[in-house]
Amino acid sequence: MPSNGPPLAAASNSGSKRQLHSQSSSHGSHSSNRAHHGSTLKVSEFKHAQGVERLEQVQQVYGSGRGKPSALEERVARLEKENKLLRLRIEPIGEDARRAAETAARNIRSGVDDAKAKTLEAWHLDAWIRSFSFDAVVASALVKHLHQQSHSKASGLRERDYMANLHSLGSEQTILALLRDANVLEEIAMELWRGTATLSQQMDKRQAVEAAAEPPPPDAFELNTKYIDAGAHALAFGSLAMFYSGLSGLVGAPSSRPAEGMRAEHCAAADADALFSVSNYGTRTTSRVEWHFVARADAGREECRAHLGRLGIADGAHYPKEERLISDPSFKEHVRQPMPPSAFRSLGWDAVDEKLRAVGVAPLSEAEFIAARLYTGPCYRKYNAVLRSRGDVAALEKEWTSLCHGNLYTTTLHLIDSAITKLGKIKTVDTLYRAPGGALPSLFLSRNEFNVSGGVELAFMSCTNSREVALDYAVTSKAAVLFQIQEGFVDRGADLSWLSQYPHEREITFPPLTSLEVTGKQVEGTVLVVNLAPRRHDAPTMRDASKSSKSSVCSVM
Repeated sequence: MPSNGPPLAAASNSGSKRQLHSQSSSHGSHSSNRAHHGSTLKVSEFKHAQGVERLEQVQQVYGSGRGKPSALEERVARLEKENKLLRLRIEPIGEDARRAAETAARNIRSGVDDAKAKTLEAWHLDAWIRSFSFDAVVASALVKHLHQQSHSKASGLRERDYMANLHSLGSEQTILALLRDANVLEEIAMELWRGTATLSQQMDKRQAVEAAAEPPPPDAFELNTKYIDAGAHALAFGSLAMFYSGLSGLVGAPSSRPAEGMRAEHCAAADADALFSVSNYGTRTTSRVEWHFVARADAGREECRAHLGRLGIADGAHYPKEERLISDPSFKEHVRQPMPPSAFRSLGWDAVDEKLRAVGVAPLSEAEFIAARLYTGPCYRKYNAVLRSRGDVAALEKEWTSLCHGNLYTTTLHLIDSAITKLGKIKTVDTLYRAPGGALPSLFLSRNEFNVSGGVELAFMSCTNSREVALDYAVTSKAAVLFQIQEGFVDRGADLSWLSQYPHEREITFPPLTSLEVTGKQVEGTVLVVNLAPRRHDAPTMRDASKSSKSSVCSVM
């Protein structure tokens, strides 16, 4: 019959067991009665690290001073002496820890930038601790003996039954003994210590960047600023009404002759020959030049020789170069090369079309290909400027006017949207990352009247599947925020790397008007990670959009 008192030992495969039985009488002492109930003691559990509390429990159960000391009592006395020595070693450690904590509290800098404070309001110690997933450490300790008996990892159902049996056979002391036996507290302390080291390193890196007179040299990730919204505090997120109206509601209907319409938008519009630059690669170019680079390749260079001469390129010898790439030998291999669309048939286009047919989608047209490849180069800046100007931020509308001279690139945007819509249907699901370089908009921090938080991205949204490099950039960004975007069964981005001007970027792009719903937030070091579920707007393909445009014209006539 089990003892009515709490068990003092948990089953273990290591260490010896000793059963102590005391003869009882109806007039026996309280301690003798408890011993008579057959308490089982595992000597190996009397490790000196378990401290005085454990010894006091033993003394209460088995007593001391009953005449000649028993072997157990001698063991208890020896362990008590060891624990006195242990206390002498532990107490200075505890005092050192207290002094370290007090000093750390005094050294905290006073005053935090308001924008950073608002963005990082979700940074709390409990959120940081949750990022360590200590549940795995605790679970491993609890089921250690079950797995040893099974000689393999037990199923979930066996683990469930095992935990239920523990409740019926023991008490909270049983759980405590199992956790102590596996040194769980030590493991947790070590993981937290490693975490504080990472936290300290990230903060030092941020402070070094902020204190630097000049920005640090670019890395391969930072060069592609499409992954980075430098100044996200100024970005315009759209409304649900914009989401439901679709791209036509934002920029109008496309031309019924897409290829010709796109060419005109780049070569005959007011901004066709207006010089613009992109900071990521340091390229200075024009819309006309970019269209010829993608659509005509080397033949296009001959066709716009005079125009290239006005850009300072003698005799049209080459297309505009990426100054930030050619100045660094390690980046020279990333310089783009002019290639005609037909060259991509053997580089993935034919395989893509085959996959599209397999899921019942029309192959990628040449106009869609050209538009998508244009987006992967310098013109992305113009296209996104158009889309973001449709919001309510006056500064972004001013930027579009200055950059595009009123050109909406309507047909081009529809063609890119159509290409992304098609390619997204054959992409493997993945977790993607994006660094909003500025403060997180408030609509991502609190729920709206529909009890959800998030927003509608008006522009094309480029992402990377490299968490490591995205997180590294987020550490040094203005507000230390990282978007973690989980693709779904239907809502996926498009892999543009096979047709990209810069294939090393491994670019994954979502179409305009993608909604981003916040599903959670967690803290990793100094970075606030925002988990997002994307949903694409129901975009028609370019063929459908053209049919719709023709129908509208006919109905008016």
